[in-house]
Amino acid sequence: MKLARLLGDDPERFAYLERLDPAAVRSLRDLATDVLYDGDRRLGRVAIASRIPPAPLTAWIAQHLFGPLLCARVAGLLEPRRAIDLARRMPPQYLADLAMQLDPRRVSAIIRGLAPALIARVAAQLAVRDEHIVMGRFVGHMTDEALLAAFAVLDDASLLRIAYFVEEKDQLDNVIGLLSTERLRGVIRSAVDEDAWPLVDGVLEHVSGERAAVLIELIAEAGGRRN
Repeated sequence: MKLARLLGDDPERFAYLERLDPAAVRSLRDLATDVLYDGDRRLGRVAIASRIPPAPLTAWIAQHLFGPLLCARVAGLLEPRRAIDLARRMPPQYLADLAMQLDPRRVSAIIRGLAPALIARVAAQLAVRDEHIVMGRFVGHMTDEALLAAFAVLDDASLLRIAYFVEEKDQLDNVIGLLSTERLRGVIRSAVDEDAWPLVDGVLEHVSGERAAVLIELIAEAGGRRN
C-alpha cells in the first residue's frame, strides 16, 4: 500500500510483492523514493531564488505558480528557518497537499520546527482525506508537543490506522506512552467496533512488552476477541 501510494498507483498492482519479505519491500520503496527525489538538486536554483522575494510573496508564488509537487521537491533544499516561515503563511489545505508529496526524511528539521497548532490543522485536513499512510510517515519526525496537538484533532479509529502505518516502528512505544489510558481505551474500542484486529496485531508486534501488556489488558477489558 505504501509503495502504491508513493507511485500513485492501485495497491492491487503490487500484490505480487506480498510474497517477499517485508524488509525487502521496504528497501524497494526506499530505492523508488530516492529515484523520484534524485533530481532535487537540479532544483537548487529554485531554492536559491526563493530567498530573494519577501516571504509573503514567495509563499504566494509557491501556492499559485509552483504547486505542491514542485514545492515538495524544493522543500528539502531550503534553509529550515526559511521553510518554516513560508509554511506558516500557507493555508492548512495547501500544506496537506504538500505533505502528500513530501519525503519526511528530507525535511525532518522543518517538521520539527513547525508550530504544533499548525501541524494539528494539517493533520485535521489529512484525516478528512483518510490519508493515514501519509500521517504515519510523519510521526517519527514530529516533536511530542506536535504529536499531542495532532492526537487532539484525530478520532480513535484514525489513531489506530496511523499507528499501523508508522514508518519508524521504534517510535511506537513513545507514541503509545503519550496517550492517556482513556484514549487508548477508545482506540481499542474502535478496533472492536470495526473488527480491526490485524491493525492491532501490527502495532503489538513493534512495541515493548510493557506497552503490549497495557494494550492486551485493554483488549480483554473491551471484550475483544481476535479472529
